[in-house]
Amino acid sequence: MNDQSGRDGKEAAYTIRDVTTSDVASYRRILLGASPRDRYYRFFHHVKSFDDAQLHRQLEPCTDVVSMIAMDTVDPLGIAHAFLQPDGSAEFAVIITGNGRRRGVAASLFGTIVTALQTRSITRLVAFSLADNVPFARFAAACGMDSEPEDEDGIVAWALDLATDRAVAAQSHLDARSIAA
Repeated sequence: MNDQSGRDGKEAAYTIRDVTTSDVASYRRILLGASPRDRYYRFFHHVKSFDDAQLHRQLEPCTDVVSMIAMDTVDPLGIAHAFLQPDGSAEFAVIITGNGRRRGVAASLFGTIVTALQTRSITRLVAFSLADNVPFARFAAACGMDSEPEDEDGIVAWALDLATDRAVAAQSHLDARSIAA
């Protein structure tokens, strides 16, 4: 468990913890609490409903996924996943609810995922975004990720080398930002 406080100066404490299969209702609340645009950016297509079996499958424990959830007392604020790849990298994905914004939730989830990946000797973290997803581009750049040119489908790849001092510096910067009041 990782306690964090928000950056907005309000009572904004939240906890980051591993996802469990009992988090299906919380995951659904996160997905429904995000805007339709945010869901489109996360899944690269419009998603209007979420079936329990599908959500449960996404939360099943497995050795090739690291998943973290941010909770504010009883309300879920966001969830992040890193899908481990055979080449020693991991693919990062995150979605935050409307009331999780501007509280450092995404940065805290990212930092917690990075730490977990480093303990597994994962050397590279990648993320993909649609080219017009400016909020994610700002977030990825603030996390120290480098972008590659947009591909023909309008997708931008972002990458962070987890084996460098730059990754440690980015992590320290995120830790400081996410816990500042």
